Amino acid sequence: MNFFRRLFVLWKKEEPESEKACDPPRTFFEYREKAPEVLCYLRRERKIARRDLELVMIDNEEEPAWQVVHVAEHLLPEVKLLTIVTGRQEYFSELEQEAFEEYGLLVITADAHAGKPAGNLVLDLNDWEKQLDILSGEGYNNISNQ
Repeated sequence: MNFFRRLFVLWKKEEPESEKACDPPRTFFEYREKAPEVLCYLRRERKIARRDLELVMIDNEEEPAWQVVHVAEHLLPEVKLLTIVTGRQEYFSELEQEAFEEYGLLVITADAHAGKPAGNLVLDLNDWEKQLDILSGEGYNNISNQ
């Protein structure tokens, strides 16, 4: 009888551990709210003072333009100069006017093929998932103990 119990335990199917600890998928909505924290972390890593921050933001053209504009609006109080590298400049014209009127901030939209834009920190919105991993401490470089 003991033999059959052991055999049953061996045949018993368990869920893989990766499925047990499955986190809900991340969305760009989460990044929109955490973008100032990501910028603060990157700025501190590069030792750039807040008043000296000249940000180059690379547009993620897979996301809707209004979400990227929302991220930029969250970052406006943090920067001295904002350059948005994008292939869809027409969506950011209203942001340029709003930033100048409210903050006296110059926002420049540059074409992705125009060359290297001026700035001392680059925020690539195509890597938003990796940037959220940095904040959560679950970086892709971490080694888990198994």
